[in-house]
Amino acid sequence: MIDVTQDIHSLTTFKRNSSGLMKHMKKTGRPLVLTVKGKAEAVVLDAKAYQEVASQLTLNRQLRASYSGIFPCFLLGFLSRLVSSISSA
Repeated sequence: MIDVTQDIHSLTTFKRNSSGLMKHMKKTGRPLVLTVKGKAEAVVLDAKAYQEVASQLTLNRQLRASYSGIFPCFLLGFLSRLVSSISSA
């Protein structure tokens, strides 16, 4: 979770103190939010955190693809049984 009092910095501050801010990020394990003219423009993660996020997104996409194929088949089977039960009634 981002701590708004410690993890949001201007891009100018980051340019001036990138080493110190990178150390802070690694110590806390939290990402840095960089702003330009007061608006968030970028988020900086350490490499390990980025890899974890990328892996979770890949898994999420794979699960969605799997379920997108299963649900229509399940629904079709359910509707077929429903129609059959109505027809035989």
